[in-house]
Amino acid sequence: MPTAKTLTTRIAIAVIAMSGALMAPLGASVASAATPPTLNLNVLLIGGATTAAWQSALSSEGVAYTLVTPSGAYGSETMTLPTLSSGTTANFDGVVFADSPFAFAAGQLTTLDAFESQFPDSSGRWLRIPFDALR
Repeated sequence: MPTAKTLTTRIAIAVIAMSGALMAPLGASVASAATPPTLNLNVLLIGGATTAAWQSALSSEGVAYTLVTPSGAYGSETMTLPTLSSGTTANFDGVVFADSPFAFAAGQLTTLDAFESQFPDSSGRWLRIPFDALR
């Protein structure tokens, strides 16, 4: 029988993977003079203690992901992010943040926050572990 953690992981993966597919038809029906933002179906996985479990879960469900592994001591961790967007196209449909935001040095999450602001359609697909999974 699956554990609660396994079920939470599977539900989170399904939400991330499906939300982009479900939103695509809605965005396509809206006419606009400006080019609407688009999303690529890829998950940004930011490492932490549960990274291996997330990699396994994403792989077993066939979800494409890009892994970023932070380095440094707790409270001053840093990371090098891949290119998050190109023009009006987001390179990631969702972010799994398998670490604590408090682990990072000041300013390290600024780029992620700007990405979320630029592509609000992806903001609903952020999952910070363990905080969001417990709500």
